[in-house]
Amino acid sequence: MKTLKKIMMALCAFALLGMTAACSKDDDKNNGSGDTHGYGTLLVGTWQVDRMLYNGEDVTSYMLRGTVKLNFYQGGTGLVNDNGETQNNEFSWVINGDDITITEHDISMTFTINSLTATECTFSGTNLEMDGHMFEGEITVHMTKLPDNKK
Repeated sequence: MKTLKKIMMALCAFALLGMTAACSKDDDKNNGSGDTHGYGTLLVGTWQVDRMLYNGEDVTSYMLRGTVKLNFYQGGTGLVNDNGETQNNEFSWVINGDDITITEHDISMTFTINSLTATECTFSGTNLEMDGHMFEGEITVHMTKLPDNKK
């Protein structure tokens, strides 16, 4: 499951980069000086992974055995919720141009943000190593942003 978590985290990060809200100078520092598109502001929130492709083949049912959510927090940190499990699932993220790098437990993966809106994101990466396994080829992740429950 750690492999899935890492793939999802990385893919979610670049997919979330399409938002159009403006960032303050503090936000830019937190999300990396390379966040030239303001993606970091759009990324903050909770995203649910709903589709995964590996070399163009839909592997969603194989990779997702339940609900996986990625919580991206202001300041470049985050938490994976894998079927309710959050213990030891913290990660950090940094944006540079159209790329997002997600780091969990000293392992970093960089993805390209293909699209990012206020409600959907898609990102992809190639030749990624996760949990000691090399995934040769392209991994694409699609996520949907969940509504903010704050009242």
